[in-house]
Amino acid sequence: MADLQASLSGIVPFIAYFITAIVMLLIFMKIYTVMTPHDEMALIKENNVAASVVFSAAFLGFSLPLASAAANSVSIIDFIIWGIIACAAQLVVYQVFRRFFPKVTDRIKGGEMANQHQSCCHFADGRPAERRLHHLLTEAVRAALR
Repeated sequence: MADLQASLSGIVPFIAYFITAIVMLLIFMKIYTVMTPHDEMALIKENNVAASVVFSAAFLGFSLPLASAAANSVSIIDFIIWGIIACAAQLVVYQVFRRFFPKVTDRIKGGEMANQHQSCCHFADGRPAERRLHHLLTEAVRAALR
């Protein structure tokens, strides 16, 4: 019983970090959608796969450093500071990327994606690397759901 109480003593800090992370993610995604010249939500609603991939990548691109900040911070204030730094870094990288690839917005609007049928990497069994990765991810999800 003492072990359970010790484990549950961390529930308040967990909830505080979790809510703070969700708020920072929502703020980041709002800033990101305002910064982009195209309307991601409208494109995603039109089943534009390129827009959904880019939007998801931005979400993950911010989530990963945010998770690292949560794991390594010494206080909630420290977490917020590093979250702001991660947000700024992600948004700067996006702006720099747009300068080098000025047509990216038009390509996203057009639903353009890299050719999915060509692979630069193959495993020894002849399967393309991305197919093997898809298989591994599918198996991992199935195992987690068991």
